[in-house]
Amino acid sequence: MIIDKDFYGDSVPYKLSELIKKVQTLFPDLYHSNSILKDVSIESCATIQKANKQDLVFIENPKYIKYLENIKVGCIVIDPKHSTLVNNKNSFLICKMPRRIFAFCLSLISPGDHLPVSESNISNVLELRCFHMINEVAFSRMVVLINVGFWLHIIVLVM
Repeated sequence: MIIDKDFYGDSVPYKLSELIKKVQTLFPDLYHSNSILKDVSIESCATIQKANKQDLVFIENPKYIKYLENIKVGCIVIDPKHSTLVNNKNSFLICKMPRRIFAFCLSLISPGDHLPVSESNISNVLELRCFHMINEVAFSRMVVLINVGFWLHIIVLVM
């Protein structure tokens, strides 16, 4: 899988050791262990069938375990229940919820810090007024939902 630069923006390569440190810090309950064969620069994410030496992949579904024998990738995110399958051909990040950790790593590699060009669809504005009692004082808030292309913007205005 090649990251769609029109959607995600340019990718930001990360050293594997840096990704693992971020996972350890932000997800201590999910992190189990790691096995770094080489501290490669992770430049993209891919499906396990099409991955290369700079790609991050994850295995959550047992039907993809069969690919472990013949692939050489940057790193494989895998569940601890499959840790016996760790080999010396690849680096591994062993954690619970590998799909969640993979998505987190993807957000770092492809931060998507630019908005795609799309036409505004301001006619699809929905206004919702609600009142909240805070310390026995009523505050009115207007929540405006604006659909801009495929983006949904939520704006809260205190009145």
